Amino acid sequence: MTRIVDLAKMLNVAPSTISKALNNKPGVNPELRKKIVEVAEKLGYRRNPMAIYLKTKKSKVIGLVIPNVSNYFFGKLVLSIEKCLYERGYQYILSNTDENEEKEMEYLQTYSTYDVGGIISVTALVTMKRKMVQAYNSFLISGKPVVFVDRIIKGLNASYVVLDNTGAAFEAVEYLVKNGHRRIGVIIGPKGVYTSEKRLEGFLKAVNTFGIDFREDWMVKGEFSLKTSYENVLNAFSNLKEIPTALVALNNMMAMGALEAFKELGIKVPEDVSILTFDDMPWHKFFDPPLTSISQPIEEMSILSASILLEEMRNPHKKKRAVVLKGKLVERGSVLNIK
Repeated sequence: MTRIVDLAKMLNVAPSTISKALNNKPGVNPELRKKIVEVAEKLGYRRNPMAIYLKTKKSKVIGLVIPNVSNYFFGKLVLSIEKCLYERGYQYILSNTDENEEKEMEYLQTYSTYDVGGIISVTALVTMKRKMVQAYNSFLISGKPVVFVDRIIKGLNASYVVLDNTGAAFEAVEYLVKNGHRRIGVIIGPKGVYTSEKRLEGFLKAVNTFGIDFREDWMVKGEFSLKTSYENVLNAFSNLKEIPTALVALNNMMAMGALEAFKELGIKVPEDVSILTFDDMPWHKFFDPPLTSISQPIEEMSILSASILLEEMRNPHKKKRAVVLKGKLVERGSVLNIK
């Protein structure tokens, strides 16, 4: 790793001259400044975040809280946020909570210890809301910003960037209705998770709006888990006297579990049951049949959340933002028109 002292020896100038040139401060000949910058770039010099903090008391390190990095959606979110931060000279500490709020609160304490400049968070399943609110609020009170992405915790004065989950779920049911489906089931996520509750809200709103048939035994708990979804769909569809003609999976992992269960039960998609899932994945188009999905603007969510956080780090008094983005229905072959 190239240091300022290494550049100083190489160019036969004082370390202070190198520092002035790289920080665009006066007192350096323009030609020498240009040469220093060119050599620094050629050797891949990057400013040390800790050194910057010690000098300016402004941290260049961000805390990034993710519930499950093995999920493609969250993995892609991390990569996009990392790219945005790196391009602006920031680094991050990644904390994977495994949907465990105790673990998340421990990470928040660690961030306070390391004095990170701010936090971007996809919070875990919240069952102890008061404690989680207190944990984040203590960070906010210290003057450090928090931006929630994908999921939010109500009761906090913090910016957030989310999908219009209610609208997207409504659109999913509307699409099925337009294709002739009147018996529609749903695989739901865990209680306490913002995305899960908002998507279910949109689903039920559409059920009432279009006056379609819906039964409680067509609502299967999937907990945002492939394994749980597989087990519960297998059990539910083994015992149903009348199965729905279509099923909405409120996230991609639950859709995978449902497909595995259908295969074991000999239920064909879309001939017997059509399926529509949230979170469009690159491999969905290679499925047989290719999966019709609700696509989320992952890169836009990432860039906005990182940009908002950095703006609030520079200006702590900046007004908090509530950004709600639209999803996109990607039509493929897993929904059959039965009109």
